[in-house]
Amino acid sequence: MQKRNIAYTLAVTALLVGGLGSAALADKAREHGGEGGPMGMMMMGGPLAQFDVIDTDKDGKLSPDEMAAHRAARVAEMDGDKDGKISAAELEAAHLKMANDMAKTRSARMMERLDGDKDGTLTVAEMQEQMGKGPGRKMMKHVDADGDGALSRAELEAARDWMMKRGHKRGHGFGDEG
Repeated sequence: MQKRNIAYTLAVTALLVGGLGSAALADKAREHGGEGGPMGMMMMGGPLAQFDVIDTDKDGKLSPDEMAAHRAARVAEMDGDKDGKISAAELEAAHLKMANDMAKTRSARMMERLDGDKDGTLTVAEMQEQMGKGPGRKMMKHVDADGDGALSRAELEAARDWMMKRGHKRGHGFGDEG
């Protein structure tokens, strides 16, 4: 019974940490320019992520010409049938490729961090050992307001609201909201 509670707690904590942060950022991105708007562009490999590639004259600044050239190159890269236009299917393929690349990178980092015996696989024990330490454990204690060892919908909603408010106070790019 205790093992089941620990597994449940760890699973909920992992979902909370990953899910709330991702959902909050996605909601704010939609509010401030949509998925392809400024927030989405900065979060998903926009000019800052590729600054050195875009800055072709290496002057430490991105000129309108450099930005336009980079954009044209991106369009050409996505244009699978080379008709000079991006179809919905080509755009979807580009997004899937980007998501797949990000998933590979994230998975490799997780394996490096969690695979205690370095055999290239994760066991439940390895995941519980790592997730029960540090931020995950602290997050569970913080979110479990009534201390009953479980998370209610109200506690999860309160945690989401706290994270959103905290992001605004720290200036985490949710737009100019004064």
